[in-house]
Parts: sequence; structure tokens; C-alpha cells
Amino acid sequence: MTASLEKKLAAFSNLIEIAAAINSSLDPDDVLPNILDVAQRTMDATAASVALVDATTKELVYVIATGKYGERVKQNVRLKPGTGIAGWVAQHGQSQVITDVANDPRFNRAAAEKAGVIPRSMICVPMRVHGKVIGILQAIDPRSKPVFEPDDGEFFEAFASLAATAISNARMHKALLKQQSEKQERDFARQIQQSFLPREMPPIPGVTIHACNESALAVGGDFYDVIQLSPTKVALIIGDITGKGVAASLYMVRCLFDTRRSCGVAGEAMSPSGMLAAKNNILAREATCQLAAEMTTGQPPHPPIFLGMICVTFDAATGELCYANAGLPDPILHTDGRAETLSGSGGPALGMVPEMTFDESSRTLRGGETLLLFTDGLSEARNLGGVEFGYDRIAEALAQPHDNAAAAVARVSRSVLHFIGGAARHDDLTLMALHYVKP
Repeated sequence: MTASLEKKLAAFSNLIEIAAAINSSLDPDDVLPNILDVAQRTMDATAASVALVDATTKELVYVIATGKYGERVKQNVRLKPGTGIAGWVAQHGQSQVITDVANDPRFNRAAAEKAGVIPRSMICVPMRVHGKVIGILQAIDPRSKPVFEPDDGEFFEAFASLAATAISNARMHKALLKQQSEKQERDFARQIQQSFLPREMPPIPGVTIHACNESALAVGGDFYDVIQLSPTKVALIIGDITGKGVAASLYMVRCLFDTRRSCGVAGEAMSPSGMLAAKNNILAREATCQLAAEMTTGQPPHPPIFLGMICVTFDAATGELCYANAGLPDPILHTDGRAETLSGSGGPALGMVPEMTFDESSRTLRGGETLLLFTDGLSEARNLGGVEFGYDRIAEALAQPHDNAAAAVARVSRSVLHFIGGAARHDDLTLMALHYVKP
């Protein structure tokens, strides 16, 4: 057997060893050191290293390096696109076997001196995943001969292919685990969120109430609540927290606690405008304290939380409806076969202006009238052409015959879903109806 054939068989054996190492773990912290160790032994190199392309800056970042100066390489060498031999290989996707590194015009002496090593000979090959270069694999200075030979580059390309496979597998596995974790987190938050929304409406004589809450994501920032204040009086609340996702859903739970506590304390005397003012002051103070703490610690500022909210009280004994609005679309009242917008109350979203007072309006409902509260996820729902559903279509849907709140909500919900068709929902959608039949 010739020396060349023996070398090829030895290299093939090492490749099998690396493949086994890849299959044994999906953690790059385990796999890459094994690959580099075998690659370094096979190439009889003084050192070996892996550098990956930073997805944001496109720079080459050394993630693992063996040999005497491995830690210095990891800590000190970061190459801009196309810089140095490694940067050139990553940019052009071509393997290089270099016998005289110091005199190669692409050699980055400054980076080498920073790492504390001036290579004599080098092999540098690209690592590809689905045809895209994700980094480079490098071997430095053979121990048993003066320089690397062209055949060495062919063997090293095989190592690079396996290294790229290991990285790709690890990334996919990590992404899958993250997706599973995030899904579990969203599902848990959704369960919490839904458990706090009212499941049954209070029995108020002559009144039916129904609500619908659908999130654009698995969890969202919209919420509603219905709180009985007396045998004939009820409070309706609908809110829209800035942001979506788990954080917004958990803050939603806090809002429900706060409003229920406030209603419990105020009882039948609860004022919609007073509730909005109290909640606004709490949010504004929290935003001020948060900003002060971030400035003190030098942390980057987080966006403050704003809350759009409508608060309504209705007394079935008298038909009196009181309402105040903070930053949500005006409610719509269906009466005598037509829709009327209830405007002229409220102010901006809660948390925006400290010590804000909110206007409150009232009117007397008659039997057969239906009140619809909703977030802008309904009025601003868009179809594939980018056209918004809008107030006119809401009013038209609400004007269809109905004799209870559930039927009213169902008609509006069907109408908006038909309108948006296959378009993706960009915002949470919450609506609540109160239908009054005078007892």
C-alpha cells in the first residue's frame, strides 16, 4: 500500500469518527471541539479554528480555536468582510492552501500579531449550509513537514463539510427547542389570560351581554370585563394594552385585578370617568419611576405601557347609560334600525398624560337598543387590498336583525371575517355588546 493511499484511508477513518461525533450530540459546544481535535490530529497541525459569519455585521467571529494561542484568537480576532485570508475565503467561497502565509498579500499581520501567532503555512476552507458560506475552518502549521500540500486541502474540505453540518444541526435543534419553549410559554399565558376573562355574564333583568376576544398572536393585549354593581346595575370594561404577546397578556391580568378591585370598592356609585382617571395616574406614575430608574442605572429606556380603555355603567332599572373613553374607538349604539356613534367623552389612552381628567357622557336607553364596544382591531381590520373594515361596515353589520347581544356580536364577527378574507390579522380583536329589553 502506498503512503498516499494510507493517508487517504486514515483520513477517511477520521471522517467516520467525526460523523459519529456529530450524531452523538446536537450541542455545538460538544461537537465542534471534537471535530477540531480530530481535524488537527489528521492534518498534524499545530492549531485549528472555526470562525462564523456574524449575521448582522457579516464579520468573521472565531468561536473556537485550539493550540497555544487559541484563547487569544477567540478573544482578539474579529475580521471585517473580505479582510485577511480567512475573510477572503469566506467572501469568495474558495479553499486556500498557502505555503508562505507571511508573504501572501491577503495576510492580515495586525490581526495575527494581536493573536500572538504568525503562521508559516495555512489551510483555510469555507463551510457551507445549503450553498451559503456560514464560516471558515482553518488549520495552522503542519508539525511533521514544512508546509501543507494541495491534497491536504481536499481532506480539510471534507472536515469543513462535516463541521458545517454539525453547526446547522445544532442551530436547527436550538431553534426548535426555542420554538417549543415559546409555544409553551404562549400557551400558558393564553390559559392564564382566558381564565381571567368572564365566562358567564351577570344576570341583569332585561339585559343580555356577550363578548368576543381573539388575539392576532397566541396571546394579546386586549381584554374585557363585566362586573355586577347591584342587582340591576352592571359595569362593562374593554381595554387594549400597547404591545402583544406574553408581556401584554400578563399585564392584562393585572388590569383585570385592578378594575375589579376598584369596582368592588366603589360599588353602585362607581364612575366611569373616575375609574379611568385613577388608572391613568397609576400608569403615569409607574412610567415616571421606570424612566428615573433606567436613567440612574444607565439602562436603555423601555417603552412605557399605554392602555386604551372604555368604561361603561348601565342600570337596567332606569335605562341610564354612563360612559367614558380613553383612547379607544367610539362605541356604536343601534337604535330604531340605525347606528349612532357615541362620541364626546373621554380623552387619550391611559398613562400618556399625568393627572388627566376624562369627560363622561350619559343617555337613557330604550328597549330594543344595542350598545357595541370594540377595540381598533375591529375598525382597522384590513382585507388583502389594505382597505379597513371601518365604522360604516360595523354599523351595517350591527343593523342586521338581532334580539340579543350574542346574535349582535356574531353578526359583526362574521362580517369582519368575511371582509378580511385570507388577509393576516395585524391586531387583536375584541368586541362586546349589551342588548336592552326593558323589563
